[in-house]
Amino acid sequence: MKRILLTLFVAIGMCTACDEGLPDEIFVKHVLINQNGFREYELNYVNTPIKDTIISVAVNGSSRLDRDVRVDLAVNPDTLNGYNWEKYRNDRSLYYEMLPETCYSFEGEGIVIRAGTEYSDVPIRFYLDKIDKEKNYILPISIVNVSEFSIGDPKYSTILMNVILSNEYSGTYSLSGTIREVSTGDYMDVRMSRTLRVVDPATVSFYAGNTAENAVNRENYRIDMTVNPDSTLTFTPEHPDLIEIISDEPSFDPKNPKNKILVERTVDSQNSHKSFVVTTFYAYYTYIDKTDPEDPIEMRWEGTLSRTKTVMTK
Repeated sequence: MKRILLTLFVAIGMCTACDEGLPDEIFVKHVLINQNGFREYELNYVNTPIKDTIISVAVNGSSRLDRDVRVDLAVNPDTLNGYNWEKYRNDRSLYYEMLPETCYSFEGEGIVIRAGTEYSDVPIRFYLDKIDKEKNYILPISIVNVSEFSIGDPKYSTILMNVILSNEYSGTYSLSGTIREVSTGDYMDVRMSRTLRVVDPATVSFYAGNTAENAVNRENYRIDMTVNPDSTLTFTPEHPDLIEIISDEPSFDPKNPKNKILVERTVDSQNSHKSFVVTTFYAYYTYIDKTDPEDPIEMRWEGTLSRTKTVMTK
């Protein structure tokens, strides 16, 4: 028994000695951008021309930071070029565009992660009224210099900020309805997703009828839909020389609503802090496609755009 106890004490002593000999840092420290890679940044358009957000830079590792670390950030167009190529290859019509310099401001040089802390925030300001709302922009930012340690792998030291302007009605919806050529009566049932993009606080834009969102000439068919104070809808073509819109008169008949928006909220029976908000646009309009002036085509759309969002309240 004495021999067993002696052996146990020796083993414990050896383990203690091993622990005391371990270094404080068992990993190689790198400087990174938190929330790196492709990230959507939704900027709510609420009658203000300026919107502020932040990104954060940090030092990884297992030990507490024992010194200040200076970090320099810069816009890095090469990362956007690489991302577009990897995602879309030769289909350049789908490429994200670089956010113009006039649309944002930030101080990327001389950011300091203080000793004893884990990260430092970097404020970025966006000027919403200068952003072209019909384009899909990315602001690519990378760490380009550090005073201590080393810059992390590019996939951890770069962020691709996909800037998305939003309002109460923007987002992805389910499009369901019928498109008909008036002169022939030929029709097609349509079931597809449709993205509504912000124009102003009460207006969104989308493509008329069943125009595909990746069609080469899709911008010819972009129309604005404004939600009026009485919940009726107004449709306006962005290119009236190419598309003419003839809207039906709004109808509030619950059995046959037309050109109006309906928002319904239902509280979860199991959680009073959780609600489901269903937004439905009842869109009825005729549009004349004049992209070929010698052969205008009159098309009829009847259908809905619907979306369900989960909302949590305190």
